[in-house]
Order: sequence, then structure tokens, then C-alpha cells
Amino acid sequence: STVYLKHLYDYITEKDPYHVVLMASRGAGDYIHCCDWVEAHPYINPMIRDGKRIYDRPINTLGGYLETMLKQNRPDKCIGFMPTCFGSSASYSDYPTFDEMICHCWAAMLPGGKTLWSYAYHDLNDRACLYEGVRYLFSSFEALEDLVLLAKRTELVRTPKAHAVHYALNGEEMFVLVNLVDEPQSVTLD
Repeated sequence: STVYLKHLYDYITEKDPYHVVLMASRGAGDYIHCCDWVEAHPYINPMIRDGKRIYDRPINTLGGYLETMLKQNRPDKCIGFMPTCFGSSASYSDYPTFDEMICHCWAAMLPGGKTLWSYAYHDLNDRACLYEGVRYLFSSFEALEDLVLLAKRTELVRTPKAHAVHYALNGEEMFVLVNLVDEPQSVTLD
């Protein structure tokens, strides 16, 4: 209940105003007023169906989870993404590949996310692609921290199949283009 969680949040902030309250939820936009730091976690749950690899939540929908929060214009909140770093306990779900991890994190973060929080089960140590994917993601975002957190973001292209953003900060620039579907894309930029 958002009412109950808001009550807990108010109680915690009254007793200890410096205590950061962190939450992760697929419905994070509904709970943004119940915490200081919120992570959307719409796990992709890769699976094989009819011989084709598909996702429980398509890659091109992930940015929408962050946008739901970002549109509320709450600069007092830290908004980020919790990637799929494990195989679901559901029998139909598979483990994400290295490429899927990189793709779905950038797809989620391009709308303006500021944090990554990797909630990982023991699977992370059991699978080299998961371990390397998480290590690569976090070392990449650490190296790009100033651009991701502080740069001016300019959306260049946004279609159901591709998303491109330009970041600029103090003479440094970064261009990120994410293919949101599992097929080659052609994108034209002015």
C-alpha cells in the first residue's frame, strides 16, 4: 500500500532525516513519494519460445519505467534502474547474455536515469557472462559518471526500434545509440 509505505517513510525521515530510504519496484512511479532513492526493476526475463529468444518485457519498454518517474519532476529523488543480473526462478526464464545486459541497461538509462543498482543472486558467481556483464556495466558507468549525471542530454532519435542520445559537458561529448530489438537497424541522424 502506498499509504502504508508513505507513513513508514515519513516516520523514518522524522526520526532520522539523514537516513536514505531506497526502494526498487516495477511500479516505482507510484511509490516515488515513499522514498528518497528509487530503482525501476522491470526484469527482462529472457526465454526461448518457438525456437526464438524473446523477453518477458521487451527491451524497448524499459525506458518507460524510468520516464514514469522522471515525468513527475522530482529533483529531490534519485532515480535509477535495476538490471536483470540473474535467471528468474521461474522455469521458463533464462539468464541474460552479456550483450543483453549492456543493451537493456542503456535502454533503461537513456531517458535520464542516474543510478544502477545490481541486485544479484548467487548466479552472478556461477556464470561468467553475468559476472563480466555487471563488472563491465559498473566500470563503464563509473568512467562515464560525470556525463551520465551532469551532462546536457539531447534526444536525437526515439523509435520503437532505436534510441539515440547525445550528452555534452564541459567540452566532452558522448553519443549513445541503442538497438531496442533483436534485428539490425538503420538510423539517420541530422
